[in-house]
Amino acid sequence: MRTAWRLLAGAIALVGSSSCSLFSENEVAPPLVSAPQTATPSPLSLPPVGLPPSGGPALAVVLGDSLTFEATEELRELQPDAMIDAWPGRTVTKPLLGDAGLGRVEELRALGDIPWVVALGTNDAGYGNYPVDQLIADVTQFLNAVGPGQCIAWVLPVVVGPMTPTAIERSREFGDVIRFSLAARPCSSVIDWPEMVATRPALLEGDGVHLAPDGERLFAQMIDEAIDSMTS
Repeated sequence: MRTAWRLLAGAIALVGSSSCSLFSENEVAPPLVSAPQTATPSPLSLPPVGLPPSGGPALAVVLGDSLTFEATEELRELQPDAMIDAWPGRTVTKPLLGDAGLGRVEELRALGDIPWVVALGTNDAGYGNYPVDQLIADVTQFLNAVGPGQCIAWVLPVVVGPMTPTAIERSREFGDVIRFSLAARPCSSVIDWPEMVATRPALLEGDGVHLAPDGERLFAQMIDEAIDSMTS
């Protein structure tokens, strides 16, 4: 999956040519994905939602960005009945580098009342440059689309290492927003990926965002445990 991801990231980098920047003149956009630093979403034609790897009905949904994409093989081994929908550059509600998770919700909701794991927010925090009230509005819109009755676990985003201080702080703010937004929601939880990375920084690649091989395994394991806790 790592080779496939690098090839796909390179292909994405060839798409789009806008020079519009979301950052101030003195701030460099953090390289969260191998994609152009542009506010124009890449033209994507994503496949329709189908069956999980087991071929049977989906028992859970995992909706994510490049981190989930990198860990897809590990996730399929642990949760063969989960519908894994992941794409590099994905954001929560507003397309920036690719598509937005909100655009996938309606199709995934048709799978039924099954648990959800959402691993989105890293690209919003790194590229969106949104105020906190906008982040709250975006997460609320997304949760409303998923539906109030769905059990949901959200993987908190983390940006560390060589990233800009602004991007690092925004990732922390986004984590706070997710905690706040889920606080009053029944059958909800967070997966504290930032806490795990804080004690084991080697889980990430040198860019401070993407997963090293051990990170892929642990990222998938934490999602697996969250799904099991919602289905037991």
